[in-house]
Amino acid sequence: MCLGLLVTLAWLSAVPYLLVGSGLRSPLRLATTDAVHLYVGSAMVVFLVAKVGRVGLRTTVPGVSGLVLWQRWLSWSLGVGYAAVILTGAFALVPWSAPVRGDLADAHLIASVWMVVPTTWHVVHHRARAYRRLRRIRAPRWLGLALLVVPVGAAAVVGRAAALPSQTGAGAAWAPTGPRVFLDRLALTPDRRQLVAGGGGLFIQRLGDARWRRVGPFSDDNPVLGLELPARGPFAVLAGAVDGLWGAARVEGPYERLPVQATEVHAVAVDFDRTGTMWASSEQGMWRTTDGGRRWEDLSAGLADPSSAWSLAWRGQSLFGSDGRGVYRWTGDRWTPSSSQYGVVMFDTDPTGRLVASSMGDGVRTYDRGRWRPTQAGLTVHDHRAGPAGVHVVSVSFGLGGRAYAGTMEDGVEASLDGGRTWSQSWPQLAGDGVAWRVLPIGSQLVAATDRGLLTYRLPPAEPARWWWWLAVAGGGVTAAGLAVWVSRSPIAGRGGTARRATLRLRSRPER
Repeated sequence: MCLGLLVTLAWLSAVPYLLVGSGLRSPLRLATTDAVHLYVGSAMVVFLVAKVGRVGLRTTVPGVSGLVLWQRWLSWSLGVGYAAVILTGAFALVPWSAPVRGDLADAHLIASVWMVVPTTWHVVHHRARAYRRLRRIRAPRWLGLALLVVPVGAAAVVGRAAALPSQTGAGAAWAPTGPRVFLDRLALTPDRRQLVAGGGGLFIQRLGDARWRRVGPFSDDNPVLGLELPARGPFAVLAGAVDGLWGAARVEGPYERLPVQATEVHAVAVDFDRTGTMWASSEQGMWRTTDGGRRWEDLSAGLADPSSAWSLAWRGQSLFGSDGRGVYRWTGDRWTPSSSQYGVVMFDTDPTGRLVASSMGDGVRTYDRGRWRPTQAGLTVHDHRAGPAGVHVVSVSFGLGGRAYAGTMEDGVEASLDGGRTWSQSWPQLAGDGVAWRVLPIGSQLVAATDRGLLTYRLPPAEPARWWWWLAVAGGGVTAAGLAVWVSRSPIAGRGGTARRATLRLRSRPER
């Protein structure tokens, strides 16, 4: 009876994860679910050991008549199956890399689903006997149930983020906010007081105010393709568009078109402090100005395909750029190949200063100490019939505590807990709103720029589990289950108690 109750609680506490995996909102914080699930799993260990140890493969069991060998095999199968469920669940909580934890979580789910059939058959087969036992529950067994169930509330109260989805912040739902137009650029002003979104228009919002204001000459016919908010210099905003490059001394405007002979401007990189230069990538290649934007020169030498020039970013004293075929570094007179990563559409910088390159098809790489290294373990890979498998990431943003968020073309938003080294798919349902071009962590929420506008996601509280929390919850489950087993099998557990069990053992012995 207690084991059946624990199995029921285990499945009920897994429902929030099934809802989140289906793209729905969880009614409970996943951190609460983690605590209950861990407590129940720990308690199940004690009852499984007690049950399997009592029944085993013996053909006779005191107090149970009419047993056959296949029933013993079923009991052992249940023990082995639930051992697999418990072990995969326990290993999934160990802080491996995200791909390994994801595989273990999948194995835990598969093992749990497999156990539905034998568990259901076992319950149906013994339903009459279980019903009779329920009708004859005595006080000690009620006490055993209480000892088992009451701590569940305490486990929920001290809930901490233990599983990977709860640690990345899953559990709530994305909600539309602000402009409902195509948006592919999103940035905070240097003073972090205003949020700027660009795409089928340019929009600004003062943080804390729900209202958005449209500024500039941009529209669906002339969308914003690139956005830079310099901390210094003559421009507070530089916006690349289909018809060229625009700048404004204030975010609110007015905006003026700069005299660069380029269209389809995708990126802008400024370095007013050291070199006094400003760069722009466009359909006509790379352009540079050294006088604040009055005169521009085409500097595309070395690019394999200048018409696909896209990303630009400074890393220290080095300027990096990309076209459709690779990544390059500016040497002072030409672009030299730096990486063979193709389709790079965004450069970002992580908190340690490393450059991060996101690609439409060639994954994510970071530049550190003169080398590019792939950092895409766990990101969703698509197998294309017409070409090689690809990882489609369009931007990477970084938050506090080593958290990072990758916007993707086809898989919503993927999250990382280790600064972008390994990833897990946290919000695949966001793919229904098109490409997640940029995801910014702002305070206690995420803001995403997508093909259908802005979406916000309120991050649930997810304090990570510490060693004392693991010890308290797991140890509490084992202790409570041990007490419940001892009380339920005490001499006063039912009428006759130990004397009744002794009589049954004597009856089961063969006569001499």
